[in-house]
Amino acid sequence: MFREFFRGASLLDLPMVAMFGFIVSFVAVVCWTMSRRRHARFDAMSRLPLDD
Repeated sequence: MFREFFRGASLLDLPMVAMFGFIVSFVAVVCWTMSRRRHARFDAMSRLPLDD
């Protein structure tokens, strides 16, 4: 369906690849941030502004 719609345009593959790359990198960063292995480190850093 999409190939028939975009058949006349040759440069539309690049934005699709860029969007796919962005989504993959965004999901990777979210998974890296939410991992349990880093939870203790992020918890300690979150308390730094309140420590004197």
